[in-house]
Amino acid sequence: MSKKNRFKKGDFVSGFRFNGEKFVGVYEHEYDCGDHCVSNASIKFCVKSNKIRKATPEEEEEIKETIIKPLREARKKKELESKNNQENFELDKESTEELASEAIE
Repeated sequence: MSKKNRFKKGDFVSGFRFNGEKFVGVYEHEYDCGDHCVSNASIKFCVKSNKIRKATPEEEEEIKETIIKPLREARKKKELESKNNQENFELDKESTEELASEAIE
């Protein structure tokens, strides 16, 4: 009989870590041994299969505020910086070409 995974990547989950500490996080995947990988934005950790469950609505709100929102803001900031760097590179390239053409004249 094959194992049936109750969770999909991106599900909001909660439970207890190996050390007994309570957690809330985003489900990543299942390991071959049946344990689960969960992320809380800063780290990924392993959770025993009998110590994990779907998050309650209150826990889902906590996950959205403490994990999802900061990840989205960081992603937006990174995209904005990348766009600014690309624009600066293009400006530097143009100014270099202008200087080179002035030096030739």
